[in-house]
Amino acid sequence: LQTIVSELYANALEHGVLQLDSRMKATPKGFESYYQERARRLAAGWPGRIVLRLGHEMLPGGGGRFHITVSDSGMGFGERELPVPVSDPARPWGRGIALVRDLCETVTYRHHGTEVHAVYRWA
Repeated sequence: LQTIVSELYANALEHGVLQLDSRMKATPKGFESYYQERARRLAAGWPGRIVLRLGHEMLPGGGGRFHITVSDSGMGFGERELPVPVSDPARPWGRGIALVRDLCETVTYRHHGTEVHAVYRWA
């Protein structure tokens, strides 16, 4: 659960609120620049908000589901820009959402990408 919440929160902060583009991480210098710019924007008091909602439901016979919803005040993205799982493990960015999708029963984007709802099922 920590991995799921951390990844969804980091994406809302970095890509939603701070409007950073992960493609900056394509090179070692770009990776460094990305995190320097992230720190600069945070230090400047970049405006925005992130809302985290958690819930759970018990299932008949045992186990249950955790519902994790993260929304941000960013610009969102178009349907053509929907995050796609990454197949290249050598690429230094873009593996977080693939990991979240592997861990969760469902991952759904809403409101043009400014909200994501993930469901984690346990037995």
